[in-house]
Amino acid sequence: MSSLTLDELRAALPAPLMKKIEAQLDLGQAAKFRSKRRKYGNQPVYVDGRRFDSKAEARRYEELMRLHAAGEILWFCLQPVFRLPGGIEYRPDFIVVSASGKVFVEDVKGGKATKTKEYRLKKRLMLDRYGIEIVEVHS
Repeated sequence: MSSLTLDELRAALPAPLMKKIEAQLDLGQAAKFRSKRRKYGNQPVYVDGRRFDSKAEARRYEELMRLHAAGEILWFCLQPVFRLPGGIEYRPDFIVVSASGKVFVEDVKGGKATKTKEYRLKKRLMLDRYGIEIVEVHS
């Protein structure tokens, strides 16, 4: 992976500069997310300095990290943006390339409620436009 985690960034930068960055990014405010009721009951969490919208998404990220370390996947990317017809943007949770070279687009789903009408439309458009079928990873 080419991006740095928050801990790696802290180790690389001088402390005063890192404090300025943390203040600008408001990194100390993760507790705010816990107090607010979310639409689907998910709780945002931080793993490796990255924010995930749910515990399930964070678990999938950790699983992908293990698969990458084991050589079962070549690489993966978090929340790539796909441009769809009609000015629609779709941002799945992960794009994964397996060791065999197959490309998968994954979306972590917590249940039936998260498969909204908008999501189902984007899923069909992804298949029509790019020929990519979305793999739903259930928590």
